[in-house]
Formats: sequence, C-alpha cells, structure tokens
Amino acid sequence: MAPAIEIPPHLVTTRTVKAAIRVHEMTGPGSLEAPFKLALAIEMSDAGLAFRQDVWMPISEAAPGGRGYDIDFIVEGIVIVEVKAVAELVAVHRAHMLSCLKVAGCRLGLLLNFNVASMPSGIRRVLSP
Repeated sequence: MAPAIEIPPHLVTTRTVKAAIRVHEMTGPGSLEAPFKLALAIEMSDAGLAFRQDVWMPISEAAPGGRGYDIDFIVEGIVIVEVKAVAELVAVHRAHMLSCLKVAGCRLGLLLNFNVASMPSGIRRVLSP
C-alpha cells in the first residue's frame, strides 16, 4: 500500500476556497446553511479533498458525551471549515472557530459565509494562537 500523500495547508485552503466559490456561483446567497454544506461536501470531494463532516468534538476527554463542538468539516485532518449563512461574520464566529481549533488540535480554520454578494468577501481565515 502506498503511503498517504500529505497536502500542504496552503493547497488545502486553496482547494477548499475554490470549492466554496463554485458552490456560491451555482447557488448565490439566500439559502440556509444545510444546502451550502451539502454542495460544499460534493465540491470538495470532486476536488480530491479528504474530509470528515459534522464532527463532534467534546470539550474534554473527561466528558466525551457531554458538552462540545459540532464542527462542520475537518479537511485533510488539518483545516477546520465552518459554514455560515449570516448577514455578516462577527466576533463570536471567530471566537467559536478558535475554540474548535483548540479542541480539534488544528491550527487553521476557514469561516465561509455564503450570504454575501461575492464569495471572496465572505471568507475569513483564522489561525490559532
């Protein structure tokens, strides 16, 4: 069996952003998050990205069934993607992403807000400290 080829983080984010832009070009703004998540999963799969969807991450190992975070996507095991369909991304979205990055052990996240006229204006890159 051939060893898995690790994709550099910048290529993971580039492919993910391109997939998000394709989804937005097909749908435009104005939908709820669920259809965007479904379409994004299809586009990321078509782009050859490996991902897990709707990943439950407990706040601590001591409470695996308790409180935690439902992460939209973990792409290639290194990038967290949160899909939004809101009027605008605000500080609480970034704070939530930072918490998700911490519990998942990832350093890079993408906030994708599809409720915008042009998708690039709805993308925020978040790095964990």
